[in-house]
Amino acid sequence: MSDSSIPSIRTFQMDASTVGVLKSSVNLFRGDVNLTQALFSMPGRTGNDGLQIDLSIQYESNIHQQAMTWNRDRPTGVLGMGWQLPVSAITLDTGGAPTPGAATYSINMAGVSSQLVREPANPSLFGMDGALAGLLVDGQPVPTAVRSEFVQRGLPLSASAKIAGSASPWRIDDDALQQQFVLQLNQQTLNASDGGESYQLVNYKFWKVLYYSRYERWAVTNETGQAMSFGGGVAQTAQGYNLSAGNSIEWAVQWVDDNGLALWLGNSAVTGKQQQYASAWHLQRAYSRFGEFVSYGYNGFDRDGSGLLTHGAEQQVGAGGKPYTKACYLTSINDVFGRTATFTYQPKLWSNATSESPREYADPHKAVPDITPNGFQDRYETQFLSGIAVTHTDGSTLFSLAFVYDPSPSNPGAQAVANVAGTSGDTCKRLLTGFALFNPAEENLPGYRYDYNLDISEPTNLGALRRIVYPTGGSATYTYDQVELPICERALTLSAPAPMPQQSMPRVWFGPDYVVALWNNSATQQLSLQILTWNGQWNSWQADPSNPLLVDGNGGTDLSTVSVLAAEDFVAITYNTSSNTNLHLFRKDPARRAQWEAAVIAGGGSGGCNSPTWHWPIANGRVSVLAGQNF
Repeated sequence: MSDSSIPSIRTFQMDASTVGVLKSSVNLFRGDVNLTQALFSMPGRTGNDGLQIDLSIQYESNIHQQAMTWNRDRPTGVLGMGWQLPVSAITLDTGGAPTPGAATYSINMAGVSSQLVREPANPSLFGMDGALAGLLVDGQPVPTAVRSEFVQRGLPLSASAKIAGSASPWRIDDDALQQQFVLQLNQQTLNASDGGESYQLVNYKFWKVLYYSRYERWAVTNETGQAMSFGGGVAQTAQGYNLSAGNSIEWAVQWVDDNGLALWLGNSAVTGKQQQYASAWHLQRAYSRFGEFVSYGYNGFDRDGSGLLTHGAEQQVGAGGKPYTKACYLTSINDVFGRTATFTYQPKLWSNATSESPREYADPHKAVPDITPNGFQDRYETQFLSGIAVTHTDGSTLFSLAFVYDPSPSNPGAQAVANVAGTSGDTCKRLLTGFALFNPAEENLPGYRYDYNLDISEPTNLGALRRIVYPTGGSATYTYDQVELPICERALTLSAPAPMPQQSMPRVWFGPDYVVALWNNSATQQLSLQILTWNGQWNSWQADPSNPLLVDGNGGTDLSTVSVLAAEDFVAITYNTSSNTNLHLFRKDPARRAQWEAAVIAGGGSGGCNSPTWHWPIANGRVSVLAGQNF
């Protein structure tokens, strides 16, 4: 294809039309700035082939907590505080255990996340003549007649794909295309269905999501029919460390038994029986319906002498152990015409020369962050995005972008950061103050300029975006004000409910979104219960609407024995009377918000006044109550 027929790359820095979208940059539901700044567009071959690359960065002004929190807990990203470079990825939540049943997955596309839910059965694709089942031989290539059934339906299947299994159901392993299918004989029909694990999105996007654990690859097809590949291409370095296509997989380390089965995961410097496993899969390719694709690369850094990626991207778990992915950076995008956008990163500031010296990141288990092996798998970024260069297929530069960070140019050694939380270097935050477009001769026109609220004498939303200066010279200013929402006030004054005396002793326990308040009065031998749930306002509940008491006389309570287990969905209250250890058990009412109901146990009480859910005589010994996740 000639250069004249290749769609030109469009840059947005000098596009005056972007000023017009200012009015839509304020989130009317949250009252903060949600700004999307387009950088450039790399068109596909046609307007609707799904291969156009629109690169944008996003800003959110709801940064107060991040601005006031030290960088060990709330560090900034590669573009500074409030800004992010959206990437598409699928992430794993192990649930704290290496068992597949505890794992959950989420997909994030352009900053929008949705949980994935496993389907009970994989989608059926088509049926073919059952006589073809006689051609299937374990370990041999897929017969030509069977393969043609796939190809004629638009389902690519490589000639090297092999059959696994000696009887129905058979599995097709296509190592070349990193995909799997299942063949099952049903009377006179040989049915083909997708292999791997099938998932659906919780947010009701009707996408086809398949996970092939054999290849550590996710195949995602959206509602337009466009296919996307996450991860895949697993191989090993000379040192035996896992790598993947475009370094698109983030690795973590677990420990296995003698049979190679996952045994446990956690913090340990023991290097024996370590195994790397995938913890995140980034978008590696996006395909058109004709098989063309754009590709993405991550952590495109050199490897050091020990085989680890540089720039702090990998670290060994224990001396000589397997490495885990410490940080993942988008480093390249290749479009359908072979043009490449290369992302350049530079080290963030870190110095312990003085307490005020900027420290943009922190390692929770090291005084000085580095990549020295230890038993912890802490993840944090040590690099910031300094520029993007777009090159032609011959390597010549088309244009480049340079990002500027200088909120405090008069502060030697800390020009790139600002500190609105105090004087400690642990709360210094990098701020993106502008970017500009450069031509191949490294000449540039005026770019964008961003200013922030840094005057601590005006503490409203310190560190948030204050003004945008456009390349044309115009500017837009954001003004923030504090709005009181009385209905959302979480401070609440409690008093003992009648008939409890006002001098009764209160005790409070906190659950995830509720509070358990118990009032005890030994003189009157009374104990009352209130459960207050927060769902935008406080909602009070008691076991008996006409009586807040759990105990009225009847032996009273020993205050030192009162205990409350406040779990996600249930509350367990135990205490001793003069003769019994009583248990009152309540769970959230699934049909009514902020309401609870007493657990029902055969032979037990109602959970209300003088009617515990269960009790044990003190004479039988001491009772200890422990809680699990839902029991």
